[in-house]
Amino acid sequence: MKTMVLIISALGILLMPTLDAKVIPSDGLWQTYDDPAIGSGVNIRTQGDITMVTVFTYREDGSPVWYFATGEVDDNSVFRAALGETKNGEFIFENSPQSAEIVDPGKTIELVFNATETGTLSINDSEPKPIHTYRFGVNGIETEQLITASGEFYQFPDVTGQWAIGSSSDNISLSLDFNLSTAISDPPDPNHTLYFYEGFNQGSVSYSLICPTKNAISMPYCTFKARSHDPATDVIAAHLSRLFVFIDDIGVNTMTFHLQPEGDDSYTREHPIYQAFRLDGKYEDNADLDPRIFPVEGHWRTADDPEIGSGINFHSQGDIVMMTVFTYDDKGLPIWYMATGELGYQGGLETQMLSTKDGTPIEAAQPQTAEVDQIKNVTMAIIGNQVVQLNSVDDYRPRDVFNYNFGYRDFEASERQQNSSDPLKIATPEGWWLMAEENAANSMLLHLVKSSDKLTPPIPTDWVYFENKADSSDVIKGINCPTDYAYQWAYCYVAKADENDGFNWYLPMERMGVTSWWLGYEDNNNQSTGYYMLHRINPPMQP
Repeated sequence: MKTMVLIISALGILLMPTLDAKVIPSDGLWQTYDDPAIGSGVNIRTQGDITMVTVFTYREDGSPVWYFATGEVDDNSVFRAALGETKNGEFIFENSPQSAEIVDPGKTIELVFNATETGTLSINDSEPKPIHTYRFGVNGIETEQLITASGEFYQFPDVTGQWAIGSSSDNISLSLDFNLSTAISDPPDPNHTLYFYEGFNQGSVSYSLICPTKNAISMPYCTFKARSHDPATDVIAAHLSRLFVFIDDIGVNTMTFHLQPEGDDSYTREHPIYQAFRLDGKYEDNADLDPRIFPVEGHWRTADDPEIGSGINFHSQGDIVMMTVFTYDDKGLPIWYMATGELGYQGGLETQMLSTKDGTPIEAAQPQTAEVDQIKNVTMAIIGNQVVQLNSVDDYRPRDVFNYNFGYRDFEASERQQNSSDPLKIATPEGWWLMAEENAANSMLLHLVKSSDKLTPPIPTDWVYFENKADSSDVIKGINCPTDYAYQWAYCYVAKADENDGFNWYLPMERMGVTSWWLGYEDNNNQSTGYYMLHRINPPMQP
């Protein structure tokens, strides 16, 4: 195992690749620190052990181009793969577009990750360029503990709000509510520490997440301080007090915590991982919860996308949805578009899709800003968090796009794809899931394992049962998903331990994305009263 390499300055730690433990990068849009106002970028998405990378940039002559690569991040946190290019494809809004051709651009990409939010990029062994996740929907908090490649103090996202955190290694999950404290400690803290304290005021556990903004003492991480007020919560408080997160492992929607083993006060990424996900709700009545459905992070394709075709990457931060469209111009050459907009409370979005030209390659030593080329008006309607309808209002028919599964086995369901006779395919439910109510009232872990048991006698629609092997089986026994349909079902059935709890739980297949699900519940009068979000956590598969 290689040791961590740090460069210490008078102000803080310069961000450098650290190779003491494998780092899986955050899903989303990444950019170089010297990226101009209109420049290039990299989309990164990991499912299971497979990482997909899409680079949108320019050729030496300034024309737009995009490349793709798939592979694995190795034990040294390095992703290295040959880049592919395509040509002779058709525009994504065309019906039944023809398949494109793969060409070899003679390029290899190497990404080295020192944290989930930072790393370096090199193409054809060019000088490595520092990269970071792109933030557009939340405020940043400056800390002198880390220095960026541009010589500025690092900024980490404000974590104010509600989160769910869990680990499959010890079968523990927590719901957390952070409020930023503006109080000044007495005596003053030399690191000018920020306290994100608990907002539930439930009395059983009090806690705060402590993050430094100055650098009187080197502390490039945030730590928990927790206290139990009830013997029943002693274990939870003890776990919280041993959790920490490196500042550059704090993302907009996710955080990667580590748990110090008992008796070990070291801070290293070799410690066990706890994954945290931001929730959308506020700790108020369920009626006040955000009703909007945001598209799942990652790669999307149309239902009729050919074997070698186009694609879309969606990213959501706060109220803002960003999409990058990878497709072809009227000559069959690769072209890409960017669009952003605020998702309305009716689940729709109207925006403009922009293409650019006259830029420089992403690896260029001195990148120059590009120019806007084409503008297309588009609308987006959210059907489910894994099904979106796009409409180019200029001259094309609406297109349905689906969250693309490339890292897990497919489960073919009896549900039909939107506007299609083809069956809807979802990623297998098998694995570990962190389930949290969107008002952060409670959370639990599910470990779903496919059962080989068959119903006897068989009913008209065949169902596949995924049994919950986690401790939460005293709440949820498992889920049944329909296949080999006699008639169409649009839901998976949630098998509860107590079927008389006064609520009906439902899991629509169009809201079962590759790595996140939406599970609603309603009272016996069929009035919707709330919902849970489920996030797939590591280990990605453990059936």
